[in-house]
Amino acid sequence: IFFFVYRVDYWFVENYCTANELGNYIQVSKIVQWFLLIPMMIGTAIFPLTASGKNAGIVNKVVSISRLLLWIYLLDCIGLAITGYWIFVLVFGETYTYMYPVFLFFFPGILALASLYSVSSYHAGIKRVDINLKGSLLALLVIIVINVLFTPIYGIYAASVASSVGYVLYFIFSLYFFNRRHKIKLYQFFKPVTSDYTSLKSMLDKPQ
Repeated sequence: IFFFVYRVDYWFVENYCTANELGNYIQVSKIVQWFLLIPMMIGTAIFPLTASGKNAGIVNKVVSISRLLLWIYLLDCIGLAITGYWIFVLVFGETYTYMYPVFLFFFPGILALASLYSVSSYHAGIKRVDINLKGSLLALLVIIVINVLFTPIYGIYAASVASSVGYVLYFIFSLYFFNRRHKIKLYQFFKPVTSDYTSLKSMLDKPQ
């Protein structure tokens, strides 16, 4: 299901947009996937620690990692938002002028997915895969509906908005159940603290 969350927008873009627009869209999607490599790696470290039940501080670490990734990617995306208008064309060629606005629409979705991986890995570790399943279904439904309604009219811009909205809603959905279980204050997911770097390092260390 999560594979379709990532890919269903391609079908709409291919059917309602030009080949050039499709090429621009796919390149931005690849950039989004590159951004998510590190959160995916961290997620694979969180899952066994959670599943083992031996790490008493795992909840705080999940919050810390999610928050740290959010701020790292926020700074990265701001950098691309400032320079991308020129960099995308310089790197990919003059026909890739649509990449910049599409990337801007993907901006919130990138931040949501980067923060989501640690939370979804935690849910998997405590045997609440149903939360991830329902979140994926919600994201997929929203992405399909927005694409059906708006991509035939607004093309790749609507498709990028659809994906971004779906990713953000998935994160909010997962965060709701995480907070309901652990009573974590919402600001803790967004307000940076100096201990975040230490938490990230400890999560990446091999278990002793």
